[in-house]
Amino acid sequence: MSGQLDKTLQKVSDFYDREIPQTVKKVFAAFEPVMIVILAGIILLVAVSMYLPLYSSLGQLGK
Repeated sequence: MSGQLDKTLQKVSDFYDREIPQTVKKVFAAFEPVMIVILAGIILLVAVSMYLPLYSSLGQLGK
């Protein structure tokens, strides 16, 4: 049992060298669609805030 510390630490290091990048990829893969939806919502909000006054003004011209 004694003298195994270096081998054990190397195994732990190898495990985390494999596991952490995979976990980070999974988290970013799950987060990417959420960011796309948020950005689409922001773009929609900007577009509506630009066109709503325009349509309102055009409606007033017709009267």
